[in-house]
Amino acid sequence: MPTWIPMFALPGIEMRRSIEVNGFALASIHDERVQELADQHPNFKEFLGRFTTEFGQPLVPSILSAATRLPGLTAVSMRSQGFETSSRCALFLKAGPAF
Repeated sequence: MPTWIPMFALPGIEMRRSIEVNGFALASIHDERVQELADQHPNFKEFLGRFTTEFGQPLVPSILSAATRLPGLTAVSMRSQGFETSSRCALFLKAGPAF
C-alpha cells in the first residue's frame, strides 16, 4: 500500500467519494488515507479543522494527495488568479519521466 503525501487543501470542494487517478487522489477528510495522516500528524489534523467562510462558518476541505510510489513526479506549482483567491487557483501537476 503506498504512502500518501497531502499536497493541497481545497476548501471549496467537499467530496462525498474519493477520486484516485494515476497516483493522485482527491479525497474527503473522512477518507482513510487522510484520516491516517491526521492521526499521525496532530498539526495536520488541527489544520483540517480550521477552514471557514468569510463569515466564520466551518468549511470541510478536500485533500489532493500524491502517492509516494508515483514515479517521476517532477513539478508541482499553483498559480493564483486574483488577490485573495483560495478557491480560484489553477493547479498544475506534471508527472512523467524524470530526466
